[in-house]
Amino acid sequence: PLYSGLADIIMFTDRKSPRLVVRQLVNRLNPKTPRHKRQIRKEGRNHV
Repeated sequence: PLYSGLADIIMFTDRKSPRLVVRQLVNRLNPKTPRHKRQIRKEGRNHV
């Protein structure tokens, strides 16, 4: 199930920037309502 999206992700890496690829991956794994950038930054700092 997870590997099915790998091909698409690899295709994305060729055309778009790595940041967009990461966003696509996150949206694929975690299809929830989009959060504010501030929340994402805070959570990123706390988790990592």
